[in-house]
Amino acid sequence: MYEIMGNEIRFSNGKTARFEHPISQVIQFDEVLVVRIWPPIGTIYNENILGIDLSGDTLWQIEPQYPATEDVAYGSLENVEGYAVASNIKNLAVYLNPATGEIVKREHSLR
Repeated sequence: MYEIMGNEIRFSNGKTARFEHPISQVIQFDEVLVVRIWPPIGTIYNENILGIDLSGDTLWQIEPQYPATEDVAYGSLENVEGYAVASNIKNLAVYLNPATGEIVKREHSLR
């Protein structure tokens, strides 16, 4: 069990996973929580998707997709057929293996 409080996830084992910015969304995939962090306006933090185990340890963080000067944090996260799918304002959707964070597919939409 876990509880989300601002920028923390508190686990029943007493451990806490803390993040620099507030937690916007968490989706559980078996033994992994995929977390979307939401940075404040004016803060560039594009690697805002992470995988956390149920003990509170960080397993992975999404690999950079853009130069550090571009502000394109992921604004949505979904479970699509067992993949963690994160998308951003550049109409990029990345399909992640929730256990490893490996990007298994990239899609650009025309929306």
